[in-house]
Amino acid sequence: NSGSSISADRQGYTTNGPGSPLIPNFNAGGSYGGVGQFNTASSPYGSAAMPMDLGSGGFDGNRAGGAIRIVVTDTITNNGIVSADGNLNSTGGSIYVTTKHLAGSGTFEANGGGIHYGYRPGSGGRIAIHYQTSSFSGQAEALGGCGSSDGGSTIICSGDGTVGLFDELLNNLYLTGTWKFMASDAPFSFNNIYLSSNAVVTSEDSMSLTANSLSIDGSSSFVFSNNQTINIPSITVAGGSTLTLSGSQTLVTNSLTLSGSSTVDVVTGQILALTIPNITVNSGSTIFANGKGYAAGAGPGSPMTTYDAGNTYPYYAGASYGGLGFSFGNSAPA
Repeated sequence: NSGSSISADRQGYTTNGPGSPLIPNFNAGGSYGGVGQFNTASSPYGSAAMPMDLGSGGFDGNRAGGAIRIVVTDTITNNGIVSADGNLNSTGGSIYVTTKHLAGSGTFEANGGGIHYGYRPGSGGRIAIHYQTSSFSGQAEALGGCGSSDGGSTIICSGDGTVGLFDELLNNLYLTGTWKFMASDAPFSFNNIYLSSNAVVTSEDSMSLTANSLSIDGSSSFVFSNNQTINIPSITVAGGSTLTLSGSQTLVTNSLTLSGSSTVDVVTGQILALTIPNITVNSGSTIFANGKGYAAGAGPGSPMTTYDAGNTYPYYAGASYGGLGFSFGNSAPA
């Protein structure tokens, strides 16, 4: 009930975790569900769908979040807090719940710790809740730690962890935070996948994803990975959301619908290619590749990139493609 808690706060690794930073970036934040700030020595680890790992501490010796595994044969009602938060400079831990019915208005959290005397914040942990029915109206979060090293003028944060809500009865996946489809959790086959509330979703390269429908709503984003195969008959992008293609994905769908000032774009330097029976772009929404072409000086129609003090005109010429850029004759349409 309200005011009560189940806690594994600060029960994880200290400096010896799989996501702990190493010399020379010893002041970096720990990584687990996301990447700790400045942490180039270790990567996120563990399962997003069935998280059971301890979080990783930073170099300052503070403990990360521990791991919570809850199995309930009937109803879990959370009106309080279930937490696996990390201490300063360390990551959040794991919360993995399996229940028949999920109820309450409380909080599940596996948040990373903030800055500690120049040691950077840790990443968020991982939360996965599997249920058959739900009336839960609370929140689940695995936020990266934040803080300031200049008295509050600049706030810096580490990467968020992963949060997934799995409706096992209807085989639906609900994503309201950060999520990554990973090989360790494959295969992925759902009835419906719902992104909302500013969800940020990515995938490891070459992952296959199958569902009957994909809904990206509420200012959310989904970035398809390199060589990913997506087999989803119906895709809707709404509510100011964005679907980003990798340019090397295989997209098998019957309909793509954009509404509510939403966008389909592509990563820089790739071709936005769509072969779909039905595409609907409603007023205010866009499919665009603006600014996704060659970098400065890299295209076949780019002007000279080497400055010649004796002949500066080519250096300042405009690039050419469908026509001749305003120039001094050094580049022709490609």
